[in-house]
Amino acid sequence: MNALLNHYLKSLLMKIKQETPEVYYITDHYALLKKNNFDQLVNLAFKSKRKRARYCAHQNKESDLHDMFEVFTNQTYMHPLKQKHKNYSFHIIQGCVDVYLFSDEGDLINIISLGDFESGKAFYFMPPKNTYRMLVTKTEFVLYHEATIGPFQKEDTLFAPWAPTETDMDGIKVFFSQLKEQVEKITAV
Repeated sequence: MNALLNHYLKSLLMKIKQETPEVYYITDHYALLKKNNFDQLVNLAFKSKRKRARYCAHQNKESDLHDMFEVFTNQTYMHPLKQKHKNYSFHIIQGCVDVYLFSDEGDLINIISLGDFESGKAFYFMPPKNTYRMLVTKTEFVLYHEATIGPFQKEDTLFAPWAPTETDMDGIKVFFSQLKEQVEKITAV
């Protein structure tokens, strides 16, 4: 009986290596994810300082394909960013999120509402290349799959100069207040 229980418990565990306080690489021979792995990821996100966590299914930053499972809570602020010359896609697994798309000058271009199957919303989105984006979680948390090409080069990520950093709490409040006006203009059309 103990051997069977040990085998079952081992099957629930996934080997991960922590890269940063919120990034974990799957180190098993192959990535096989189960619901309990996502429960763990949600828990890690709520415990992290920036209220997010990520499993990387790719081997390292040099991999050709970057396959990631991410959780943002409704307390996560994502500094708008874009990657130079890279496509990426979002597939929502659980929860709902709005993807805000911005011009290079910081004007709100569009808001794409995404959700899991049960939400009735679109569940997959591939934004245009070279466009600033920001995710705004609409539920307690959102769990999504993101894919892009590698390798990861830090200098390929451009943070919007017109938006506050993630540590500027007062700036974030002002930014969302100003953003609310742009949202009202877009949704009124």
